[in-house]
Amino acid sequence: MFVDSRTIKLKRVYTGLKKVAASIPLSKSLMNAVICLILFCAIYRIEYRWVSDCLNTESSPNYLNNKFDDLSYFSEVSETVRVQNEKNDSLKIGKHRCAINLWGLPRAFKSLVLPSLIKNVIRPNADYGCDYFVHYYEVTEETAGRSGAGGSINFEDIKLLERAVHEVARDRNLTLPHVGFKSDRMETFEDKYSGLLKRIRTEKNSKGEYRIFPYKAATFTMEVTDNILKMWHTIQESWSAMQSHAGLQRFSYERVAMLRNDVVYVTPIDVYEIRPGEKDTSNEIAVIPGFGRYPINDRMIYGPARAVEIWASHRFKLLDRHIDLVEKTDPGFGLHSEMFMAFTIFPRIRSSGFGIAEHDTICFFRARSDETVWFHDCDKNSKESVIDNLPDSNEGTRKLVSSVIGHECRSKFIAVRHDVLTLNCR
Repeated sequence: MFVDSRTIKLKRVYTGLKKVAASIPLSKSLMNAVICLILFCAIYRIEYRWVSDCLNTESSPNYLNNKFDDLSYFSEVSETVRVQNEKNDSLKIGKHRCAINLWGLPRAFKSLVLPSLIKNVIRPNADYGCDYFVHYYEVTEETAGRSGAGGSINFEDIKLLERAVHEVARDRNLTLPHVGFKSDRMETFEDKYSGLLKRIRTEKNSKGEYRIFPYKAATFTMEVTDNILKMWHTIQESWSAMQSHAGLQRFSYERVAMLRNDVVYVTPIDVYEIRPGEKDTSNEIAVIPGFGRYPINDRMIYGPARAVEIWASHRFKLLDRHIDLVEKTDPGFGLHSEMFMAFTIFPRIRSSGFGIAEHDTICFFRARSDETVWFHDCDKNSKESVIDNLPDSNEGTRKLVSSVIGHECRSKFIAVRHDVLTLNCR
């Protein structure tokens, strides 16, 4: 059972009531009845306030603008974790069947992404015996745009993942994990979602304003919202590949990670770790990065399969509900990916009984198809602990990236946008 801060508060209330009741000359049965009545009122009050905060978003005006001024609700997890670790010492890490799912456009996979995966994902999780599932797009060329200068993509390189996973397993005398691949052409995506793509461009409210396109987000264009849907599709398909395999094998995965296949992982990722030194032994907390919070990070998650399923496969089905919510509270931020996660997906995960924690140190940099790295990804809207864990200079970051990918990046730093510096790792 998930033990969170509300349970802890109720235990304290109960202990206090017993002490007070002991000093009052009442029969034992009457005393218990009084305690139960007060506890019922306390439960109602705590649960009502929690549900209002997490789910009833209409209760706050300008909700999308002010909800995440304070991210303190993440801080409750530390107390939760301590209670879980005390109560669940008998539950051992690795008992749950796990999967690591990769998704996206495999930019610079062989030269930049794969070496970092081996060092900071495959090796740290090898002893858990996780299977791997990959969805990727069969794209050979990327044009210049918001995602960088463009360049060539060899999507077949992503199949090198299987050999890498198996080599690590052999080195440790472990059973070889299953590694599955699934792909789509862009034409397949466009055909499948042609109706939604058209709605984004045409659907407006009674004031003539876009309902789905987030016109109030200054950096958003139609190309950006198209890319959000492409991201949602590849995430959903990697999840689907895992589920299909599990169905054929007649088992289920209990711990799942959803990771990008176009980033350089510069810090280790342990799919059971909530923060350094603390692991989710009872498999009840989902973990996201503590950087790039706009207002939260939407680039990765790992945790209990039922929690991750909501993150990975409920986006399209919850989109209209989210758009209706935005129209009532703060029109103009419809298909804003991070806001969608914060105000629709995350509340659904929490209401299903799972905690959500921001990791203190996880960091990864986006790799681009021209073999450059956006090395300031973890500097912005980040927890102080994330920044403190990284080098404090561009040269230090260059050395870190070079050590992870196994070859030297050049010391020339290129500005591709006003807010982006890239490291040349060709």
